[in-house]
Amino acid sequence: MVNDRQFVIAKREYCGYGFRHVMLNDGFILSYHQNLQIYINQQYNLLLLGTAWNVKEDMPEPTEELENLGKQYYKYIPDEQIDMVEKNWCGRYVLIVQGRIYLDAAGLLGIFYSKEGVSSSSQILADVMGLPEKIYRPPASIPWLPAPLTHYEQIRRLFPGQVKNCLKENWLFRIWRKVWMSLGELNILQNCSRSPCVIWRRRYRAERF
Repeated sequence: MVNDRQFVIAKREYCGYGFRHVMLNDGFILSYHQNLQIYINQQYNLLLLGTAWNVKEDMPEPTEELENLGKQYYKYIPDEQIDMVEKNWCGRYVLIVQGRIYLDAAGLLGIFYSKEGVSSSSQILADVMGLPEKIYRPPASIPWLPAPLTHYEQIRRLFPGQVKNCLKENWLFRIWRKVWMSLGELNILQNCSRSPCVIWRRRYRAERF
């Protein structure tokens, strides 16, 4: 199935086969495929779309960590606190915290954005925006389309090292990430049956992109 485990957040619903809909607090609509694992906390404006797990056995699940984070920082959750919570996560997911969009460390769940919404599929976002279907035919000299460009002029792709803030005039903040792994975490990786499994420790440095 082409749109399996995809989602889009926009002002209009996406009525594809197998898609469900949730009205969010900010007036946007989350349309997601029924096979996509999701966590929604409307009280603290938290969304976790995709699969995420904690590599440390003595730590709570990501959804529980988000719940505790929302209770502790009700009005605004600082980036540093998100870093502390997410540093031991692995998986393929996108985390949306009070309008800010964070990709997993490797950007395995790609995100496309425009002034009208965000989605894991550029084609779904284009459909919601009412754009005609467009097939990209690269020239022979450059047989690919470099990010953040897409085959739609109105749609861009988010880099793994960036955070999109939907609430501040579509500003982008660059996050510099540092890879770090302890011997204990390396043993967890070797014994982990789920793949891919990547541990990232992230050091934040925010600036206007």
